[in-house]
Amino acid sequence: MKHHLGRDGLNQLPSEKTLSTHHGFTLVELLVAAVITSLVVSVAGLGVIAATRANNRTEAIAA
Repeated sequence: MKHHLGRDGLNQLPSEKTLSTHHGFTLVELLVAAVITSLVVSVAGLGVIAATRANNRTEAIAA
C-alpha cells in the first residue's frame, strides 16, 4: 500500500475513491461461500453414506 502524506507530513488514510479500486472479497462473501460449500459437501456425504448402506444390504442379502 502506498503511503499518503498530508500537508503536515503525517500519513493519512486513502480516500474512498482510492479504496474502491482495491479488489477482493468481503467477509460476508467469504462466509456465504463457506456456507454453500458446507451444504454441498454435506449433501454429497449423505449420498455416499446412503450408497454404502445400500451396498452393505445387498452384500448381506447375497451372502
